[in-house]
Amino acid sequence: MPQKIHIKRQNFISLRSRLSARLISQQCRVFFHEAKEEAVKQGVKDIGAAFLRLETFRDFENLEADFGFFTDRPMRANGPFHAGSLPAADYLQASWHGPYDRLRDVHVIAIQWANYMKYTIDSTRDEKGLHFGCLLNIFKVCDLTEPDSSKWETDILFRLRRRQRGEAPAPFVNSLPPPVPVESA
Repeated sequence: MPQKIHIKRQNFISLRSRLSARLISQQCRVFFHEAKEEAVKQGVKDIGAAFLRLETFRDFENLEADFGFFTDRPMRANGPFHAGSLPAADYLQASWHGPYDRLRDVHVIAIQWANYMKYTIDSTRDEKGLHFGCLLNIFKVCDLTEPDSSKWETDILFRLRRRQRGEAPAPFVNSLPPPVPVESA
């Protein structure tokens, strides 16, 4: 079940890309490798989990995302690399064990649960699409280190917006298409 958690400030280094959802796996392989090399080049000894941070979602053919790693200290932005820190905040977390083909469904279930719990997901919408305050896929065990997809572990986190006193919760609607039914064998 999803749960509300608090995350402390996290330093990171990443590369940003505009891409189609169908290219995420290929981009992960390339960009995770490059981001890790840059962190090592900058002297990081303790490189944390790989993450994909979805910045903007227009549709499945038009995404903007960061591919990176959490680091044990602040990084420098060099060339195409972004460096910064995620601020401490409350997040909605859902965990998934297994191959990535059902991650989209886990996102939708987490959104539905947030709406049920009357949490407000930090996001805005404009003519360019849906912009997330912070939507992360954190790859705790992934294909970078484990070939057996049944052992992969991914945490999905949506930053929650802190509501002002008296402000009503804002349900998160029209975000992603509903889950695709699982085909039985």
